[in-house]
This record gives sequence, structure tokens and C-alpha cells, in this order.
Amino acid sequence: MSAGAPRVTADARVVARGLPRRARSFERAWTARRASKAPRVDDVPLTEWALSTKESVDGGDFRRARAKEASLRSPFGAEAFAWAYWRGYRQMFNALGYPGPDAEAECAATVLAPSKRLLDASCGPGLITEKLAKAPGSFTSVIAIDYSEAMVKEARERLGDDALACCADVSDLPFADEVFDAVHSSAGAHCWDDPVKGFVELHRTLRPGGKALVSTVVLLKTTGSEEDYTRKRKSNTPFWNERAVCRMMESVGFRNVEVVRKDKCFVAIKATK
Repeated sequence: MSAGAPRVTADARVVARGLPRRARSFERAWTARRASKAPRVDDVPLTEWALSTKESVDGGDFRRARAKEASLRSPFGAEAFAWAYWRGYRQMFNALGYPGPDAEAECAATVLAPSKRLLDASCGPGLITEKLAKAPGSFTSVIAIDYSEAMVKEARERLGDDALACCADVSDLPFADEVFDAVHSSAGAHCWDDPVKGFVELHRTLRPGGKALVSTVVLLKTTGSEEDYTRKRKSNTPFWNERAVCRMMESVGFRNVEVVRKDKCFVAIKATK
């Protein structure tokens, strides 16, 4: 990033005063561990349009006007839904075949770690983000984005200093090219208004050789033709099948696209750039 350019900052600090020597030693060790996990994102380059938006730099809101309006119209943008998401709604994913947050985070860490800078796209209230940020030795810094301000508010409360959560549209990311070592998205791609654009942006912001892991929902049973279903498909509905998602990722430049886990409607796909 050029000198004087606006930066997004987040620091974690632990202060120990007036403690016995043994306690101070423990605090120093804890501080060192926290520092290694703290989201040092002040060196993440932004796109020109993001740099030119003061609100983005000061408030961590990188959405353009159309994305903000879309968020307000979506049920995901409601504070009540964001509050209820991880307290009940997310648990219903088990019926679709999702293995649960712990297993999802473990799979993501296995595929993506170790990596320096991780982007968690469509993070929701930060349920998986928190586990990835705290996974020992996995990621140096974690940045989470969601286009719902209500979801990001929940995520910030959950994540504290372990990760940075920002409002952003996955199809119009504010980050410059090739700034992330790994990208992840759990249960998000089928909700995107334009999945292809979302995959384009994840690919653009991933460094060459970087790793991606995306979990999403596909139809349990298919009827009719894939072409007809895909043409009529709307956001927040399953994709045709896992092969359709793989082809979508390959079409934007991802390589070594492979299904790593599938159960009922749940599918997890890894890839590299």
C-alpha cells in the first residue's frame, strides 16, 4: 500500500500492571499468542473506489448504495434474523446434511491452513469465522465480510479482536487483487444474487497458488433439465448439483476443483488459483 493511503486497522492488546512476576510472565505469553492471532489487516490494499470512500475506511462499510438497499430488502438484513441465525436457524442446516460448525471449521482448517491472510466471505454472524480465527497455527489474520450490516454487527460482537468483520458485497469486493492467501465461504454461495460474480471476486483477490474452500447447497434430487432449472433459479435456493458448482468455479479460473465432502444437500468444494 502506498504511503499515506487510508488503512483498515484492528489491534489486540493485553495490559498487565501490578501483577506478581509469575502472573506477568503468563500475561506476556498470552499477549504474544494473542498478537499472533490478532487481525493485522492494516496492510491489506483496497481498490480505488474503496479508498475513495471515507465511510469505508472509518466504519468498515464497503458496500455501494445498491448493495445496501438490497441488504435492507433481504431477510438476512433484519436484526431479528441475524440474532436468531446461530441461535436456531443455523441448526436446521443439519437436516440438509451440514456437519455442524465444528466439523465445518475443522474441514476448512485442514484444507486451507496454514495460511497468512484468510478471507471469510458471507460470514453471517461469524459462527465459523470465530473457530477459524482461533484455530491454533492456522491463520495469521482473518477478515470476514457479509453484505448484511445486522450480520456483521453480530459477528463483531462474537469475534472481538480475533478477526475483523466488515460490510461488503462478495460480488464487488473492496480488496485489491491477490491480497489473500486463502478464501472461505460457508453456506453462502447459493444466497448470492450473482454466484459467478462472487466466484470471480474470490478468484481475483486470491493470490496465485492460494487455496479456496466453498460449502453450499445443491438439490437432493433433480428433475427436468439442468439448463431450465439454472435459468429460473433464484438466490437462496440450491444449485443443480455439485458438478454445476465445480463448473462455475472452473469457468472463472479456479484449478484443481474437487469435492471434498458431500452429504444430502451439503457439498464442500476446494480449489486453487
